[in-house]
Amino acid sequence: MANHNELTIYEFSECDTDELIAVWNESLKRDLICQDIFERKVLKDDNREYALILTAKECTITGVRIAGFLIAVHRLVPYQQRGLEPENGWITAMGVLPEYRGRGIGTKLLTEAEKRLRERGTTNIILGSYSPNYFMPGVDIMAYPEAVQLFERHGYIRENRGQSMYRTLFDYEIPEHILQKQTEAEHAGYVFGSYEEAYQTRFIAFMEKNFSPGWLYNARKLIGEGHAESHIRICIAPDGQVCGYCQRGMDGNESRFGPFGVAGECRNRAIGSILFAHMLKDMACRGIYLVYFMTTDEAGARFYTRHGLQVFREFYHYRKTFS
Repeated sequence: MANHNELTIYEFSECDTDELIAVWNESLKRDLICQDIFERKVLKDDNREYALILTAKECTITGVRIAGFLIAVHRLVPYQQRGLEPENGWITAMGVLPEYRGRGIGTKLLTEAEKRLRERGTTNIILGSYSPNYFMPGVDIMAYPEAVQLFERHGYIRENRGQSMYRTLFDYEIPEHILQKQTEAEHAGYVFGSYEEAYQTRFIAFMEKNFSPGWLYNARKLIGEGHAESHIRICIAPDGQVCGYCQRGMDGNESRFGPFGVAGECRNRAIGSILFAHMLKDMACRGIYLVYFMTTDEAGARFYTRHGLQVFREFYHYRKTFS
């Protein structure tokens, strides 16, 4: 039996759901969630293990309270071509209530999670960036400086930076220079338009050849849900094959853009700019007046800046490797 005010690590129980969400929203104020999102991305995840969802609870005279939590993942089900990735584990979210910080709760949660992941064969722990159900692509060092200190103190190495960007679309118009590039591309035999079922075989082949399993997963999801025609735009090369695409609507969010890519041999005709501009115009016509995405690299940020987007968050990727 725990003594009053003693903090103990427990495995998650579904009766903890409401309180854990409340603790999440109090401790991760830049990344609020609701019960539907928690159930879909945590409880219904194919790789969900309650033994890797940890809570730190304080026992007091008035009852038991969750002071902090940590959600970790190790694959139980193969993910596309990546398979099980047995060497990898992920920490997808972690939070401690502000009034409990400085008492070593984060260290207790992290140490226990690392132990359990290593028991499953993990040699590489990644913060965020878990496909397909990630919440954050890394660590927001401005929003969560305590988390940065905790992870770096425990041997997590900072890697590349990702940037979240957005723009409003109330008065969006496709720039004249992009319309001119489109005319030139069309004269060369390229065709731009919305995804159609007739292109499915060619589209899937294009995705498998050029992009990651995560990108293919998100495209297949839109196709399976019947949303591809309204959420994916493609470019057809003169040889009749798909050579570029962009999509929106990830996680059911109409404003969320991406993924987005063009085959390497076709990147000198502004195809990406044409696809992106028409996606923004289509969104504005549908009354969707905000476009945003969670993360892009430095080169991507330069592209989006040219199209009027601006940075609203920065993340850094972190990982820890065990010998």
